[in-house]
Amino acid sequence: MALRDLSEILLTREPGDSLPPRQELAHEIGVGVGTLTRALDALIADDAVVLKSVQGAGTVVEAIDYVALWRFAGRSILRGQLPMNLSVQMEAIEVAVGQSIAASSLDVAMVYREGATRRMRAVEEGMADFAIVSSRAAATWRPTSPRPAAFRSCSHGCRRPACCTTTR
Repeated sequence: MALRDLSEILLTREPGDSLPPRQELAHEIGVGVGTLTRALDALIADDAVVLKSVQGAGTVVEAIDYVALWRFAGRSILRGQLPMNLSVQMEAIEVAVGQSIAASSLDVAMVYREGATRRMRAVEEGMADFAIVSSRAAATWRPTSPRPAAFRSCSHGCRRPACCTTTR
């Protein structure tokens, strides 16, 4: 369980992000520090994550294998939401996302759904893992509940690699 929960947390991180202290992280997932350390060691041994100790910054994520973490998190299918009316630009993004996912060997289920707000709400509610929306829609998105890990701040409203893709 610790391995799964830790993988979920790491899926929200990017290289360069600092991790909370081990005691805090262990408390967050409800395990002891020793159990957390064993889970981290397992992820490191499988090259799912590379961590580096930096004086003054603590433990920093150096590299992440999101596909490996996805599997450690117990997820099987990557679920996506795409716009109904595809412009040429959106269609190109859909093809690129599809090719990237196919190269990762993850199973994927993509559905077409009208309305950027509906697609982003599906991610917020856990019905989808990513949504393709315009940068304008992402910038104006106001979640209905406290921001989950999938929507932590970044340039377009998410942190998880499979959360959303934007266009201008």
